Amino acid sequence: MTLTFKTIVSIALITFLNSCGTSKSTDNTSSSQMDVTEMKNKGYSEGTLTTNKNSGCPVILNVSEIKDNLDPINLSDFMKGELPQKVWVKYSSMRMANRCDSARPVSITEIVER
Repeated sequence: MTLTFKTIVSIALITFLNSCGTSKSTDNTSSSQMDVTEMKNKGYSEGTLTTNKNSGCPVILNVSEIKDNLDPINLSDFMKGELPQKVWVKYSSMRMANRCDSARPVSITEIVER
């Protein structure tokens, strides 16, 4: 009877410890999903910055919601030093001539690193 009791307690303890470990990864996933929803509700768009040395646009901004290359003309006002690759961005279109053929000019209003 004691051997059976020890076996049941051991199995219960192992099951409990395994269930605690799996919920941690689920919390991280739901937290990052909440961050995405929160940022989109605040009006931010997911963006990716890439450097471009071949044309008149030094940096190209790709926003996931649209399939268009953007030329952030005032990025240096917000970012000093090395540019992050993934950002949250708010921008507005500009009515000015394009600086390069591959992207249209936009003005950054807010930018946050992802």
